[in-house]
Amino acid sequence: MRETLERAEPLGGHDVLVQYNDRTPQSLFPRLDDRGYPYAAVGTDTPTAVVTAIWSGEGEWTVSDERAGEGDQTDARERSGEGDAT
Repeated sequence: MRETLERAEPLGGHDVLVQYNDRTPQSLFPRLDDRGYPYAAVGTDTPTAVVTAIWSGEGEWTVSDERAGEGDQTDARERSGEGDAT
């Protein structure tokens, strides 16, 4: 988690940090929220893999992948404060 937060610090513009995990990194999300980083976690076709994208709070990015809102995955608009969570 420390390495992910360190790698997120220099993000700017259109930079995106993509992280692959064997499960959703739930303990990372509150720390990203505290630092103002929008993110989205998307499940993959492999049940033991989750992709998390983290980007700068600058700019207006949204998740265009339909799967981003599936199940218990995080919707980037909800995390960035855009849109409503319904």
